[in-house]
Amino acid sequence: MRTDTITLSAGDLLIDNINGIIGFLAGIEEMSGTISDFGEQRLKCWRVVWVGISVPVEESCQSWTEIGLLNIIEAGGFEHHSVHKKEPSV
Repeated sequence: MRTDTITLSAGDLLIDNINGIIGFLAGIEEMSGTISDFGEQRLKCWRVVWVGISVPVEESCQSWTEIGLLNIIEAGGFEHHSVHKKEPSV
């Protein structure tokens, strides 16, 4: 699936096909930081909550950039199941 056809929303499910775990998008936040050659940059970051007996508590909540999530969905590492439609993005 092409990244320009995927819309991420809070509540969407992710299936990590590499590690065999499930997560959901808990919310989005804007993060900023300084990159030496580019100055201050702002990124959309999603809070992903992973669930399953194999997920250590300290790793259950992660922040992912939106473009990072879209790229791994496009590559097939994650399956995306939107709360807004029934067909998965693979």
